[in-house]
Order: sequence, then C-alpha cells, then structure tokens
Amino acid sequence: MARRGTFAGSMPAWMVIALATIAWPGAVESARAIDITGYSPTVNDRFSSGFPTNPVPNPSGSFVGAAYDWSGVGWTLGFPTKGFGFITPQHYLVAAHYGGAATITVRGADGTLRNVSQASVTNTGYGGVEGSLPPDLALGRLTTAMPASWQVARYAVLDLNPTSVTNAPYTGQPLLVYGRGDYSPSSPRIGAATVNGTVLSGSVSYVRSSRSGDPSVKLESGDSGSPIFIPWTNPTGVSQLTILGNNFAIDASNNYYNYLANSGALSAINALTTPDGFALWVRGDVNAVWTGAASASIAADGNWSGGARTDQYVAFQSGSVPTTVDVDAPTDLRGIFFEADAGATAGFTLSAGSLLTIGRGGLTNDTSLRQTLSATVALGDAQYWDVGSGGVTAAAIDTNGQLLEIAGSGTARITGAISGTGGLALSGHRLELTGSSSYGGTTWVHAGTLVVDGSITSRVSVEAGAVVGGTGSIVNVVRILAGGTVSPGDATATGILRVGGLDLEPASTAVLQINGTAAGTGYDRIVATGTIDYTGGTLQLQLSGTGYAVGTMFDLFDAGSVSGTLAAISMVGSSDGWQGVSTWYVPGQGRNPALGTFAYGDGVWQSAWTTVGGESRKLLFDQASGTLIVVPEPSTVALAAAGLAAAAAMRRLRRLRSRQPRSAAGSHADARTPRAGGKPS
Repeated sequence: MARRGTFAGSMPAWMVIALATIAWPGAVESARAIDITGYSPTVNDRFSSGFPTNPVPNPSGSFVGAAYDWSGVGWTLGFPTKGFGFITPQHYLVAAHYGGAATITVRGADGTLRNVSQASVTNTGYGGVEGSLPPDLALGRLTTAMPASWQVARYAVLDLNPTSVTNAPYTGQPLLVYGRGDYSPSSPRIGAATVNGTVLSGSVSYVRSSRSGDPSVKLESGDSGSPIFIPWTNPTGVSQLTILGNNFAIDASNNYYNYLANSGALSAINALTTPDGFALWVRGDVNAVWTGAASASIAADGNWSGGARTDQYVAFQSGSVPTTVDVDAPTDLRGIFFEADAGATAGFTLSAGSLLTIGRGGLTNDTSLRQTLSATVALGDAQYWDVGSGGVTAAAIDTNGQLLEIAGSGTARITGAISGTGGLALSGHRLELTGSSSYGGTTWVHAGTLVVDGSITSRVSVEAGAVVGGTGSIVNVVRILAGGTVSPGDATATGILRVGGLDLEPASTAVLQINGTAAGTGYDRIVATGTIDYTGGTLQLQLSGTGYAVGTMFDLFDAGSVSGTLAAISMVGSSDGWQGVSTWYVPGQGRNPALGTFAYGDGVWQSAWTTVGGESRKLLFDQASGTLIVVPEPSTVALAAAGLAAAAAMRRLRRLRSRQPRSAAGSHADARTPRAGGKPS
C-alpha cells in the first residue's frame, strides 16, 4: 500500500514513505497501530477509555507519559488516528505529504473537548525529502488562536546546538514517539525510543531511531505527522515535554522524523508564527551559572561557574550569591534563567551600563521574586519571556525587528522606551507600559491585561478574554476582537484612555466605570482622534453612587467620527438602585406608555426606569456624542420636554465637537480615583 522512492541526503533508497496510507476495514490490509516494544495499555496508551469522543486520561503511574502534559496534541475530527503537536496556540506541526486537517479536536487540561478550524498549511522548507517532493516539515495554522482559558499546552523546542547559527546532532537523545492506535479507534500510543542519527544538509533536516531493540518503536501507516518529544528536565528539576519534530517515514531498520531544532528550521517557523503575534518557545541546557565570587561585573570570568557564556544559556540563582549584576560590557546571551534557593528573598538586578542582547531562548523566571533588567535590552531573535509569578521589570528594549512575546502569571513592566520595527505580544497575566515607545510592529493582547500608562504608536489587537486599559495614549487604532475588552484606567482606578481609533468588533465589550461626575477622576472616558466604530460591540456601564442630579452628563466617548451601532448596553450597578436598570431600548424606540419609552431621536439608547435615592430615573446614551445623561420620569409634559431637550443638547455637543481639533497625545495628568466596582484586571 505504501509508495517507494529515492530520498535526498543520507536517506537510503527504497525507503517506505507514504505513512499516510491506511487500508480501511474491508480493504486488502488492516490498519495497524504503532508497534511499541513491550507494549502495554497501562504503560503506553494516552487514554484509558472513551477515545475519541469522551477520552479518559490514563491514570496509571506506570504510563510512560505520566509526568507530562499531553493536552497540546490534538487529533483529526472524524479521523482520530491522525495527530498534531501545537507549538503556539494557533500553530501546529504537519507532515506535508500527509497534510493537515479541516477540523482538529483538542482536549484541554480541564478535560473539555473543543474543535478548532484549520486556515492553512505552509511548508517550512525543511525536513525529510523524498525524491522531487519538497521538504516534509510543514506548519498548520488555525483560523483563530485558542484562548488561554482552554488550557491547551504549547510545546517548547529544546535547543541543544553549540551556537545560534551552528547545529549539533541530537544523536543519543531519548524520545517519546506519539502514534496511532488500532482503527477501532483506540487510544493513541506513546513509546520510548532513542535518536540514533541526525542529518542536516541544506534543507534536509531529519533524525532517526531504530525499529529494533529496547526501547524502540515501529511506525506504521497513518503515523505520519504525529509529534515526537524529548523529555527534558528544566533547571528547577521539573519534567517538561519539548518537541523535536514529527513522524515522516520508515525503512526496514529505522524510523525517520522531520526535525525542527536547528537554526534554519527555527528561523523559518518563527517567520510563519510571528505575523500572528507568537514566538517559538525555545529552551536550552544551562552552560554557565552566576556566582558573583569576584565582583559585580557580568563580564568577569571569575563571577561564573561552568563554561562559555556568549550565545549560551545562563542561570542566575539567588540565595547565597550577590543579586546585583553590573552589565559593564556588551553581553550576548542566547537565553536567561532566573532561579532561587529555598528562602531567597531578593531577585536580581542587571544594572544599566552596556547593551544586553538576548537571543532566541528568551527569558524564564522560575521564581516568585521580581527580576529587574535596568540595562537596555536588544532582541537578538524572536523570543518568548515567561516572567513567572514574580514578574519582570525591564527598562528600554530595542526590538531590533523581532517579536517579544510575554507570558507568565506575574506582572511584567516595561518602564522605558520600546523601539525598533518589531512587535510585542502579551500571552500572560499583565503587562504595564509606562514609557514613551515608538516600536513599529503590532501589539497583540492574546491573554491577560495590557495597561498603557505611557504612549505607544503601535496598532493594538485584543483577543477573546483579554483586556486593554490604562491612562496613556495609543496613537494607532485599537481593535477589540470578539470576546475582548477595552476598559480605561485599571482594576482600581478610573481614567482616560486616548487612542487613534477604536474598532469594537461583534461580541467585543467596552467596560466603563462611573464613580463620580469628573472625567478621568470620577468616570472612564475614551478619546479617539479618529473613528470609533461601535458595530456589534457591547457597552457595559459600571455605575455606582446616588448623587447624580437630573441632567448630569457623562462624556464617555469623544471621537473625530463615529460609525455603526452597538449590539447592546448592559448595566452593572451597586446597591443604590442603578443595578435595577436591566433593560435598554435600542435607538429608534418610539413613545410607548406601557414601556415608559419616548422618542428621543436617532442613535439614542434609553434605559428602563429605576429608582435611585427615592426618585424614578432613566439613562440616555447618544452614540454620536458618546454622552450618557440622567433624566427624570416624564410624569408631566414639562418633564418630558426636559428629557427631549437633554437629547437635543447631546446633539449640539456633537456638532461643537466636530469643529474642534483633537490630540491623542493630550495630557496624562488626569488623577485616578479608586474604583467601587469590579472592572477587568
């Protein structure tokens, strides 16, 4: 059933290639599961039962994969023998000769099954090569990135190469090989193997393992594309799966795997992932450890144990060593780990002086202590920073045309200018920007909260579950995608956020807190020099307080122009009565005594009546002017006229604004007032 061909590089002729070929039941040949030496369901099956519709993880302590998170390996909906390993929330490895899948099922760490849709498959230009076919390592891309709340793992790449531009064979490294079960279907299987050869020649990039001996596996038809991993122990002693490639081909003696952990393939893959705001997560073994035995100088050999440091992975471990490090000479590190002894109370400060260049391994803070980079940082490659629970504070960063992706459960702070043509992405808890930055790439908020209290010129894209806020200026357009939120100020204070434009896409939300009557200090406001597009977005008002007299106006939005119509307005109020505003009537609602509505004009939303401070009141929101106003119950003709006059005042204000110039830079001197409500954080 399999094709045979001639293979490039050192690969032998007459190798069986098309592992994609499966003989379905009733055909000449039965489909076979991956053949694992000494196979046992308790040792080798990922799931103990229920695969693929209700899979139950293998609970056995003897399971070869028991120490690891397998949630980042999905399978094809309707063809569950085909597996894919995710390297970002939007990208996964594919064997080009086997192809991707229109729909992939993933099982999050919480046990929830979800289906995701493929947008494209792109060849990386690297991998095993058969005859005249292109290299086999390809990258699949989803239509939308999976949100962090799904708890689907992304796998790091283990970088064991001697430098960033030279490669080393991975021969002798242990493997965990992922393959298919019998076509019942039964659970995917994981078997142990060892790399027995590495080939790197131009675009030809593969490793192999023996099909005999113990441990070993024998790939079978249908195993192509499923991932292979190196089980790695990080500097804190925690076991972690690191992805090395995926299944490609077999011959009588060996299995062959597309191999991505080399400089060419890594660069090619980053070129495909960074346009979506994701950098490869790259890990490596520590080559030198800071001791500070001689001085504070980062350049002094006497302050380090281990080997070379330039273009290597290094560790700073607090506890018994000095935690102030003087970057007194230009320093080039491929990756940095921050560790801590038990009882350590202080993180490190890498003080200003000379340039600190960080390569593709990025930065990892494995501690609950804050680490500080006072030295100017230059990005040597696209990279991923895990700031841990302790967080990281950085001063100036030169993106150098690269992407910096920030993750972790702590808060990252960048206090200086971010420059260059590269971009910035948040995939963690919180990122605070307080400097004046001119970097030219996009800012992606994949997860967490981005707080802009300084100024940036970048475009900003906010994804599902993520928030953008602050009291600074975003000179470019802010795009709030479905499930995303814009909320000026931060979790504890109101504020004014200035933007170049605001695009509220369907199912997005603008959350505005109102604690008082002064813009910035009492309530949130969004000022746009360009257009605010309401189309399909929701306005959530968090209103508290009883001292708002009839006619009180809240200038929530100020824009050069507006377009579209909100999908809804919702109210979150305190116990003073505003929470009683549960219904809002869309613009164009006419007079209806039964509902208590009146014809206030085009573009004006009106709430139902509620009782606040013993009086019956309602709220009007005019989309064109961006103004919210408190009006009384029109129990008399005079009061009804007053309400209509209020709406007219909104329109006059809109016309006045249209003649006034605006500046997104504006003043940032607006004080902050503690919030009473539960604003996104």
